[in-house]
Amino acid sequence: MYIHDVAVLPEARGNHAAERYVAIMRKLSQELSLARLACVSVYGTDVLWSRFGFETVASVEISQQLKKYGPTAKYMIASSKVS
Repeated sequence: MYIHDVAVLPEARGNHAAERYVAIMRKLSQELSLARLACVSVYGTDVLWSRFGFETVASVEISQQLKKYGPTAKYMIASSKVS
């Protein structure tokens, strides 16, 4: 399952909104028998995504595809299974 364009409104920050969102996406992906979640992290949000089990995947092909997202873009994946 590819996660795209996720933003947490300022008034929702500090209330575990991102954590709840990832939990919902994991549950949905399991219901659909999908093994992984994926996203493109930008602007240093890889630190946030890594807290939820996402890991950076790098390759020449991926690097070429990420150029349009800017120099901070990272392709990240996580298991759909709850750890």
